Amino acid sequence: MSKAKCLIVLILFVMHYAQAEAYRCLGADGKVGFSDKPCVKGQATEVVHLPDELPAWVAQLKNQKPASVKIIDVVKNDGDININYEFGSAADASAFMRLTSTLSKQNVTLLKVSPPTGEMRVSNKSSPLFSKIINDNKSKKAEANKDFSKCIPEIASHEGNFSYEEACEVRKSCPEGKAGEPVRMYCTLVNIDQCNTSRSWQTIQELVGLPHSTQVQTVSKQVSVVNGVKTTKTCALYN
Repeated sequence: MSKAKCLIVLILFVMHYAQAEAYRCLGADGKVGFSDKPCVKGQATEVVHLPDELPAWVAQLKNQKPASVKIIDVVKNDGDININYEFGSAADASAFMRLTSTLSKQNVTLLKVSPPTGEMRVSNKSSPLFSKIINDNKSKKAEANKDFSKCIPEIASHEGNFSYEEACEVRKSCPEGKAGEPVRMYCTLVNIDQCNTSRSWQTIQELVGLPHSTQVQTVSKQVSVVNGVKTTKTCALYN
């Protein structure tokens, strides 16, 4: 078989099988053939490495990419696909990455960029940096949604809403806040008259020792008796 005919056969074989390797078989009659299976015993065999077929989304990417983006080459490497490209603007480069992610439905990582060229990797494997960012964000969200509580070993026997002016009168000093705003306050003394005369009213933040800016969601009072021992506490739930 002439070299030209061998080349045509090989090209047709690549188009048909589109796999990583093939077998070049030399028969006893001197004829050359190609197969995706090992040659028949007794035939001279040569393994021919063929380029892997690119996924269909690559062709879509080439057709839908921003006008200023030029794809230089697309290389398949260990299951990943590396794309080298040129771009006319940062906006088009970003749009190109988003489009690649949408069409491939895989993780897209920017490997390097040196305007006007860039290189990105498309892979099913997560980027270590991306995974770290995701995990950090999850931790922050969990921390943000976590409820906290702070308690004192006393019961707030009395509580009530006061105007800001009234609050100033029943306390040793005016509470933090603005004039005209209502203030909810608590007192741990048994007798409410004692709360007034001793000016012992406090906001819940002051009572349990939280900063004034803390947004308290719920105030709970608990009394329990265990083995004949009575325990009490007042708690502020916040986040």
